[in-house]
Amino acid sequence: MRASAAERREVFGLFNVSEAARQLGVGIQRFHRDIRAGRVQSPQVRVGRRLYFAQKDLRDLSTQYKKGQAG
Repeated sequence: MRASAAERREVFGLFNVSEAARQLGVGIQRFHRDIRAGRVQSPQVRVGRRLYFAQKDLRDLSTQYKKGQAG
């Protein structure tokens, strides 16, 4: 069974990198740079061949960005 992007976000609480950046109010390119530089931990949830951020991870990252510790 395949889940749509909306189901993945709403039911499972999983967000791809672009969705996570949008949720955090951060530019996608900046978010990718922060991940590559190690300032932000890369997504940890694997579904098939793709990686996703869990909702809890986004809450932690939101706090991190608000404190100015990322980027």
